[in-house]
Amino acid sequence: NDVRGHNQWETMKQLTLTSSEIVGYNRQHRLIFEAIARRDAEAAAGAMQSHLQKARDALVLATRA
Repeated sequence: NDVRGHNQWETMKQLTLTSSEIVGYNRQHRLIFEAIARRDAEAAAGAMQSHLQKARDALVLATRA
């Protein structure tokens, strides 16, 4: 959470968070939530890994632009 207070965090959000990306992230968040609600640890972990990879890929692409 400390990272979110840095100026660079805001810059990266502006570069990576389009409205369509937000829809995708929200969909991923829902999948994570639903897996946790079902107490399906394997599905929750998989969904979280996919989410983190998507976020990482977006950040890497933004730094190359």
